[in-house]
Amino acid sequence: MAPGANRAAAGVLLALAAAVLVRAEQPPDPLAAALRAGDADAAFALTPAIVDAGHRGWPRTVVGVNGPVTIRRPPQRLVTLSVGHDEIAFALLPPTRIAAVGWPAQQPFQSNVAALAQDHPAVGREPERIAAARPDLVILPGETGPDVAASIARIGVTILQIDQPNTMRGRLEDILLLGYVVAPSPATGRCPTSTATPTRKSSISARSVP
Repeated sequence: MAPGANRAAAGVLLALAAAVLVRAEQPPDPLAAALRAGDADAAFALTPAIVDAGHRGWPRTVVGVNGPVTIRRPPQRLVTLSVGHDEIAFALLPPTRIAAVGWPAQQPFQSNVAALAQDHPAVGREPERIAAARPDLVILPGETGPDVAASIARIGVTILQIDQPNTMRGRLEDILLLGYVVAPSPATGRCPTSTATPTRKSSISARSVP
């Protein structure tokens, strides 16, 4: 990917995370400061689940609730099974890279991306339905039981379980981790968040931040 595209991709990611910061006053936090400054290097380095924040190539290793997970290449057929991650995925990726969504993402009373999600298959936790979407990466919420996660793993797909703490810091880390996992090649250094033009609603809303 060209350097200009890398900078734009990182700009979208940082802008999405920085959107959380305008929702509530919080005590000073290094991660929040890095996002306000548009410092991608510092923001990734302050995200504990990213094993090597300076590594921008592939494969990439991160630590989920299910332990260390290596993603071999940029996911092209992502399946996310929580509304929060569905919303972040639609904000970060073109729809063609999202293979399926959790069925709540299509419900307007639960989801900010219901209209976008209508064009995608909706799945639950059934391995057969997930396998039919031909995913190359499945994002599960952290509270998914080990038996369910194991049954999905048996279809031969990479699984990453991401916790979803309902705190501002937790939401920021959630966005940055998912962005690191799915983005083609986040740029290094300083990246102005003004490069991103919000075009979709996301889970970054007042309801998401205590």
